[in-house]
Amino acid sequence: MVVPCEDYMYESLYELARDITTKSELHSNRVVYQLYRIPKLSQKLKKFWNLNSADFLEEIGKKKKLSVKELKELSDLFLETLNEKINPLIKEIEDLEKRINEFIFEKIV
Repeated sequence: MVVPCEDYMYESLYELARDITTKSELHSNRVVYQLYRIPKLSQKLKKFWNLNSADFLEEIGKKKKLSVKELKELSDLFLETLNEKINPLIKEIEDLEKRINEFIFEKIV
């Protein structure tokens, strides 16, 4: 059964998902490639927001040996990007998904 839903909800969800992807790609390119000269990112690094800090650093370690100082800087930047940019977008997506589900449930019941 197809339930009509307001287009703006889908558009907002799409825009938020695109924003996460764009910001993650910028992070990956800027930090991982430009600062640490790691040219080819693994699939896990391309979707770094799915990793915890330890797994992120482990993936980086597979590509290039970094000093303790570089690892600390990268870890701090990883957490900063995740907490300040990516997590708020994920929260918005979850909130929007909840609103869509509530809207659909109201139409069904």
